[in-house]
Amino acid sequence: MPNPGTEAPPCVGKQLAGRTNGKAVPRFKYLGRILAQSDSDWPALYKNVAKARQKWARLSRLLRAEGVSPKTAVWFYTAVVVSVLLFGSESWVWSQAMVQTMEGFHNRVVRRLSRRMPGRPNNSKWG
Repeated sequence: MPNPGTEAPPCVGKQLAGRTNGKAVPRFKYLGRILAQSDSDWPALYKNVAKARQKWARLSRLLRAEGVSPKTAVWFYTAVVVSVLLFGSESWVWSQAMVQTMEGFHNRVVRRLSRRMPGRPNNSKWG
């Protein structure tokens, strides 16, 4: 006999047992992550970039109004925005285009933080 409180309600199995005509949808959210019918991770990446942009827009306005130093702003960016940006990314299959999209977002933030264009050194890696 199962432990009390751990068994499913009796109606759950009956409702799902005969169901065979489920509706196919192109995208849906599962545990906070967008899953696509095409098995692509792009919808999740786009959603994360949009959320990170919103967080950074609000946060940068606050930091600018308070007169925070660029070093402190980088700490806030790393702690708040990067965590939103990379949420769920440990299960993504990364393509070069996805990496470039993330680098593009990061470079826009760096330009705003430093008020200048970041340069590429001769070895083609960002510094």
